[in-house]
Amino acid sequence: MILAENDPVLVVGGGEADPQDIRDFAILASVVVAADGGAKALGAAGLRPHHVIGDLDSLAPQDREGFADVLHHVHEQSTTDFEKCVSRIRSPLIYALGFTGGRVDHFLSVVNVMARYADKRIMLVGPEDVSVVARGTLTLSLDAGTRLSIMPLEALTCETQGLRWNLSGQRLDPLGLTSISNEALEGHQRISLSGLALLSVPRSAHSVLEAAF
Repeated sequence: MILAENDPVLVVGGGEADPQDIRDFAILASVVVAADGGAKALGAAGLRPHHVIGDLDSLAPQDREGFADVLHHVHEQSTTDFEKCVSRIRSPLIYALGFTGGRVDHFLSVVNVMARYADKRIMLVGPEDVSVVARGTLTLSLDAGTRLSIMPLEALTCETQGLRWNLSGQRLDPLGLTSISNEALEGHQRISLSGLALLSVPRSAHSVLEAAF
């Protein structure tokens, strides 16, 4: 099963997700997908998924029955439910909500999938931040004082303009230097990355980050 859409797709997991947040991002998407137990979170938000994808081990019996017409049971256990969804979606943008908070290993596995599928535009939505995996050059128009964090996912060089603490070709590394809680200055911000990095900004700036990557 491949889900091909010309508009953004919202994927909801079973982790921390405010019902209003789900409704807000569902408005921005043409299709809503539940990653297994994410169907429960969608129900709490008053929404019905267009598709439920996963190994279905977290889906309550009543939900299996209620969503029988939209279930896509992926039996293999070598990938997470998040990857099962991402690998089957062809869309210009995937919003991923309900995949932060809770267990650290679950969160790290989500970032791992985002890095391995860096050719897809995936925006991870958390209670406070939104994050994307990016490489190359991005130009943003963040308001002055907006927090911007750059977490390298591999060894890379980074050059920035328009930040309070600019980088001029320094080497960033997951086991070395990172740029956490930097701040935007007034005007445009330019970030050049030779490799993959996780960029995070406050939720209020999600549209700016979305337009840049």
